[in-house]
Amino acid sequence: GFWLPKIERNMQRDRMLNKRLQEAGITVIRFWQNEIKQNLGACLHSILGLIAERQ
Repeated sequence: GFWLPKIERNMQRDRMLNKRLQEAGITVIRFWQNEIKQNLGACLHSILGLIAERQ
């Protein structure tokens, strides 16, 4: 199939990019599109929580 290998490559790429960004002092958070559409408030709560931890 096409999709499973593509998703696995994307996940591997994301892990590599996360590591590089974290080494540069950048925090990465990701949300699935459906998470944002279904519960924007929870996504914002997660973001604000991370910001509050760093202040």
